Amino acid sequence: MDQQPKRCARIAVLASGAGSTFRHLVDKSGTGQLPAEIALLITTKTGAPVAQHAGPAGVEHLFLDGTELGPDVVDGAICQALIDHEIDLVVLAGYLRKIGPRTLAAFVGRIINTHPAPLPAFGGPGMHGERVHQAVLTAGVRHSAATIHLIDDDYDTGPVIAERPVLVHSDDTAATLQERVQAAERDLLVCTLAALINSPAKGVGGQ
Repeated sequence: MDQQPKRCARIAVLASGAGSTFRHLVDKSGTGQLPAEIALLITTKTGAPVAQHAGPAGVEHLFLDGTELGPDVVDGAICQALIDHEIDLVVLAGYLRKIGPRTLAAFVGRIINTHPAPLPAFGGPGMHGERVHQAVLTAGVRHSAATIHLIDDDYDTGPVIAERPVLVHSDDTAATLQERVQAAERDLLVCTLAALINSPAKGVGGQ
């Protein structure tokens, strides 16, 4: 008997910022370098610039007002949206809120976060934007890193599944270091997602 064709893996992106990672994933999906469809963008921050990129990319956008609705309602709505859209993997790309318990339970081991520095040394509440890169410079370490980890119920404490070192230059500012880390981060994210999608153990893509 012929096997049924494998369904394309479906990815949801949760984001709060400008959307460079979201756009990169859409581009790589379009070229086939990322063997998945970017099926949903979720934002919970009013006016998040990333939202304006969803329509032109042909990606459905769901806005949930995190301030107005409260964490429990947002958690339930995110979880239901991911289920309704048959999402296989969830990517947090500069998403600044904790993922709630319902979503964590329903998508255990399938929610990944990008972090622009080595963990656990430079993680935790407030470690985002230029602040985290300044912390790396202040610490005087020779390498920063693009890091990808699974999500748990705290900030930046889930298991690291991929890391790419980024050399710190003697004349770096937080802005210049951020630029190089973000470039490494986007490339590493695509490679990591492709590996997860192609891994039979993960059960995505209809396997």
